[in-house]
Amino acid sequence: MKAPVRVAVAVVVTASSFTLGAQQSFAPEAAPTELKAAVAAADDALVALRQRLTARLMEEMQKGGPAKAVAVCRDEAPALSAEVGRAAGVVVGRTSDRLRNPENRPPAWAEAAVKAAAGRQAADVAPAAFALGDKVGLLRPIAMAGPCARCHGTASDLDPAAAAAIRAAYPLDAATGFRAGELRGFAWAEAPLNHSLPEK
Repeated sequence: MKAPVRVAVAVVVTASSFTLGAQQSFAPEAAPTELKAAVAAADDALVALRQRLTARLMEEMQKGGPAKAVAVCRDEAPALSAEVGRAAGVVVGRTSDRLRNPENRPPAWAEAAVKAAAGRQAADVAPAAFALGDKVGLLRPIAMAGPCARCHGTASDLDPAAAAAIRAAYPLDAATGFRAGELRGFAWAEAPLNHSLPEK
């Protein structure tokens, strides 16, 4: 049983185009011509989500420490993801094999890739796009970075107030214990092939 898992991880990380189950996956920059616009739209939305969420987290951490960041992820991140998605005409989210919020479980098309990459260094996990019929999916890895350790790190790195807030908000939390450079999860997006920006 172990050999197929090792092969799956190697394929997810290193291949520029492959088939995962019934889905074709490829490096975003190698997208077929007919998928390029949708992949670009998905990628742009993930950039916007990262920038806006990071800005809010940093803002609240400066005001009140890491515990404030926990509140942003709990109270604002879902609405922010929905807002970014609507503005871009796509669907976006964040996921991991070790979830804090159970509502952030991966979409069905991403489950195998998320599982296969678990426990790796983020630098060893390449972004991947997926052909999903009338839409495309995109996964971009999230690395464990310095500021994240206060809410996602090992026991010695966790901020006590943040740890208490996490226990209160997420009794089933599994998203701690990460070390610098490890893969913490993925940002994901789905974009329709006939993508166009919503009318304002």
